[in-house]
Amino acid sequence: MRNLARLMGCLLIVFHQGASADTSERWFSWHSLQGEFLQRHLDASQSLVSVSSGKFAVKRPSFAKWEVQEPDPQTYVIGPEGAWHLDGWLEVATFYGRSEIADSSVMTLLNTDLQQLEQRFIISETPQSLRFQARDSAAQMQTIEILIHANGYPQSLAIQTQLGQSLAVEFKELSSTLLPDSYFEFTVPPGIEIQ
Repeated sequence: MRNLARLMGCLLIVFHQGASADTSERWFSWHSLQGEFLQRHLDASQSLVSVSSGKFAVKRPSFAKWEVQEPDPQTYVIGPEGAWHLDGWLEVATFYGRSEIADSSVMTLLNTDLQQLEQRFIISETPQSLRFQARDSAAQMQTIEILIHANGYPQSLAIQTQLGQSLAVEFKELSSTLLPDSYFEFTVPPGIEIQ
């Protein structure tokens, strides 16, 4: 669950290339986005494992914050140097450098090099969605599909893992208010252990 949530946070940062003009133009039309999410984690038999909710913020091309508020507080903060994960329940913070997460997560999609993306994914689209299918059958993330509103904002997102697990995310209360870079700064709270 924690890995899927971390991967979600990473996914929301950019997606800077790969699709045809109409869908990608709408997807790239916003620079900053924030809102609320509801995510459902399903096991390989598609039985519900957990439901969580919270808020998120993205500032292209390098920043994202994914805050799970219910049922267990967790925060993921992504910046140019890498990603922090704060587990409020365990009182632990962990830092992952860009090189640590680049090949093992959706951070791959932050790459703005279309040729590199196409080496890893078969990219397709409809007027309402972008779909990324892993070329490697052993890749952790097999498919990622984003349904997109007419204004370019994400409506929902679905991730299918190599193990058959799924993460389905719905977005609501979206706003494109420009956030300062400082909004995405992470400071380890007092009493939190760093791993």
